[in-house]
Amino acid sequence: MYFATTSEKVKVIDRKATKEWGLPSSLLMENAGRSSVKVIREEISPLPEEILVVSGKGNNGGDGLVIARRLIDLGFQVETFVLGERGQLAEETERNVELLERMTERVNYCSPGDELLVDSIEKNPPLIIDSIFGIGIEGELRGNYPELIDVINNSRGKTVAIDIPSGLPADSGSPPGPAVEADLTVTMGFIKLGTLLPVAKKYVGRQRVASVGYPEVLIRKEAEVWEMVDGQVARKLLPDRPSGGHKGDFGRLLVVGGSTGMTGAPILAAKSGARSGTGLVYLAGPKSGNQVFEANLIEGLTVPLTDEGGYLGQGSVDSLREAARGKDAVALGPGLGRKEGTGELVVNFLGQLSKPAVLDADGVVAFSDKVDALEEIDELVLTPHPGELARLLDTTPGEVDKKRYEIVPDLAQKLGVTLLLKGVPTVIGAPTGEVALASCPNSGLAKGGSGDVLTGLIGGFLAQDLSTFSAARLGAWVHCKAGKLGAEKWGQDSLQPGDLIKLISPALKELRKEKEGLYEWK
Repeated sequence: MYFATTSEKVKVIDRKATKEWGLPSSLLMENAGRSSVKVIREEISPLPEEILVVSGKGNNGGDGLVIARRLIDLGFQVETFVLGERGQLAEETERNVELLERMTERVNYCSPGDELLVDSIEKNPPLIIDSIFGIGIEGELRGNYPELIDVINNSRGKTVAIDIPSGLPADSGSPPGPAVEADLTVTMGFIKLGTLLPVAKKYVGRQRVASVGYPEVLIRKEAEVWEMVDGQVARKLLPDRPSGGHKGDFGRLLVVGGSTGMTGAPILAAKSGARSGTGLVYLAGPKSGNQVFEANLIEGLTVPLTDEGGYLGQGSVDSLREAARGKDAVALGPGLGRKEGTGELVVNFLGQLSKPAVLDADGVVAFSDKVDALEEIDELVLTPHPGELARLLDTTPGEVDKKRYEIVPDLAQKLGVTLLLKGVPTVIGAPTGEVALASCPNSGLAKGGSGDVLTGLIGGFLAQDLSTFSAARLGAWVHCKAGKLGAEKWGQDSLQPGDLIKLISPALKELRKEKEGLYEWK
């Protein structure tokens, strides 16, 4: 299980671990270095024999020195450059350089513009380990550091950044000047929030977490430390599935959506809801589109509703309430359209609903001028993209994207809803203040209909009696996993929402096997 947080919170936890828990800084640094070497060897295989380590004066430099020492122990040829002199280094960095000198003569003390250092990098070593600056860096790099970063970036070998690429701000992910462009970032203890943003991708490369040894009890006590939804988390959330159960035991989901020209959206949601494991799925939509619904949803049931020119309106509210009777959850919004009467239907229907619901797309937009009404609805998941959330908040999609880490927790608590903001990363906020992140950058998911698949998944998990926060997290993970499988099979360019639905099955099959111990989980 991994967590993400801000640079300031990392410093707080590190300080508490040493001052309040009594864990020696030397132990934490040793843990970090040992774990980093393990990760590097897993990610870069085979690891080249010749490795160049460039370390700064601070604790990030100390991490690099531990890594250098452990690589030498394993038989690798390591050349280390320390950007400072003895006596100028942080305490643990000083201690580790002393240990390193006992193992090798290939330790060089220099400035960032040193000719030997630059020449060594320009010879294109097969692997450079960057441990120059960590999360403490603020503002643009000065002196010869920008030139050194450029030399590292121009090297033809691989680059591994320790904790964070040097020059990259941990919280914004947007450097004011040059920053190391790593192939792999081995981050210490926590993923830094800024590194998950799209702007940081070219610098971070692949990202793995190295264990520092912070107690999980300490981590969970801190606010603004957010869970990353990975397979381990998803496995715990997956509903139990007794082998002797019948269809009624696995929930009844009502999908409400569709309008002229957008009959496909609720079909995608209904199909993905069925794939989630739900026992029975019903699709309630405009009567004029029912032939399309029935032709494409052979495993489900349809509920034709009176429509007004191909759109649902206020005249359907009583029929819709009747359709919701006996159902365990509702997925509302895919393809509804934005007619005035349709929006009124959504607001009135949800205002009297007494069961869990997920609200997406046009359903979210229906509350654009009635945001406070959402506070009166219990057990609700909202799944907007930045444009839809911007409509609710009367702002711009760009502003929502820029402030996603601030907006989601605040709004989820204010409205008393579970809020899932789509994008990279997906941010999921609970009414209680809990926050989780799902990060799976994949342009194959940037297709019309992909969000409808997510809506159906979340609705299906709600119908199987998961809480709103659990259903949103599990839905996000399964959606990500199906997207990953699809990208591997067909490529991101051609991946379609219909493909995602097919790949929900192998994603859940793998998760179910892990949960029930049918094979060893790695």
